[in-house]
Amino acid sequence: MKLLLPLALLALYAAGPQCETRPPEPDGGRDAGRKDSGSDAGLGDGGCWWCGGWDPNLPDGGYPGSGRNGDPGTDVVFVVRMDRGRANDASLYVRLVDQVRAALAHAGLTILETAVVSHEDGRPLWAQSKNTPPPVKLLDALNFYARQLPDPSEPCSITGLSQLGANMPYELLSYPPELTGVPWYEQPFLSRPGALLVVMIDSDLRPAPITSLSCATLQASPATYFAGNAFPQWLLWRLPRPTTRFWLVSTPEDGTSVDTMRGTCLASGLPPTMLDAIAPSTVPFYDPWASGMNAYFPDLATRADYCTTMMGALPANDLADAWAKVLRAQVGLP
Repeated sequence: MKLLLPLALLALYAAGPQCETRPPEPDGGRDAGRKDSGSDAGLGDGGCWWCGGWDPNLPDGGYPGSGRNGDPGTDVVFVVRMDRGRANDASLYVRLVDQVRAALAHAGLTILETAVVSHEDGRPLWAQSKNTPPPVKLLDALNFYARQLPDPSEPCSITGLSQLGANMPYELLSYPPELTGVPWYEQPFLSRPGALLVVMIDSDLRPAPITSLSCATLQASPATYFAGNAFPQWLLWRLPRPTTRFWLVSTPEDGTSVDTMRGTCLASGLPPTMLDAIAPSTVPFYDPWASGMNAYFPDLATRADYCTTMMGALPANDLADAWAKVLRAQVGLP
């Protein structure tokens, strides 16, 4: 939802009710390993409007993320490592955003909100709602922040996403006057979606292994924190787990050398100007994180290679169609 907000309203929203974050359930919760086509939908217990579960009793044609018959639609969040290299590849990021949005629409999902957030701290950098165009183009925003923001230095690859999820309805997007001409504030996640897709894009070294203490939240591992309960505890919204998905796009972390990665990237068509801004990681993170989440809930996370994805090889339509089938199954639709 796009809102021009005076700064005085910030205190009002900050004083709103909070949702309790639950500790991990023993052994990953009572539905650990349940197939996505199972029935986690409708497990909400009411309460505040962003905490309660999605109502599974919508008429036929309405299902989580569809935007029909009372469902609000789907949010898609791109978590981007903002460094100076984005000045060389911003147009490819824009193309990926467009590709993912088109795939979700092709699968029958209605996009409620599209947002790009900082990998380092989860701060929203750009957003576009269903009914209101953004005040600046995504390309201009990426180019601006590539010049202005310092290189990321987060303690763990999930630091920014964890911070975003814990405060999502209250997150404020503030565009600098250099981009908009006037101060501009909005709350892109004010409306609770019916489904949420997170696309993480990481082109550089991972700051810590998944077993590091810096990657634990509430004494839970990243896999448990993001996937261990029927309602993932990383989100302030209580979205049933089938209504969330993670597409994890990164450079290799399997021991691939810099020279080998660069050769593969050039062969895929990646512009040579991008090579200095990307690197394989000697520290694995996304591979074990995806494996851990999928052990709780199959197909919750999908891994993809950075270079081939940026050159258009992400099977976005297939991924979106498979997820939409799961979402329809939550209300008994084929």
